[in-house]
Amino acid sequence: MRPLTEIEVAWLAGLLEGEGSFTEKRPHRPRITMEMTDEDVVRRAHALTGVGHVYKTSQRRIHHQPAWQWSCIRIADVIDVMMAVRPYMGNRRTAKIDWLLDRYYESPLEKGPHIDRRS
Repeated sequence: MRPLTEIEVAWLAGLLEGEGSFTEKRPHRPRITMEMTDEDVVRRAHALTGVGHVYKTSQRRIHHQPAWQWSCIRIADVIDVMMAVRPYMGNRRTAKIDWLLDRYYESPLEKGPHIDRRS
């Protein structure tokens, strides 16, 4: 992830608090997604972080507007984003980030070069 100013991190955190999702792609592999109909906002988040990909999603119903999704699955990038926005998140999202990080770092499957950045 590229270096962000405090204002940029706060903007991203607010966006992810309202529109984002912190989940696992598969067990012990955290990911971040954000989906909305405002393509410019999704692309701005992508450009700001410099990580992940933007996809146009299929219309769920004929009367729905097209939606755009930013998805970040590369572990180092996911961790960087989560650690950057964590101080700005509400209690529920903070707890989810902590849970995902704990699962990742405590996984017996994790043998990668990633340094535990939680402390």
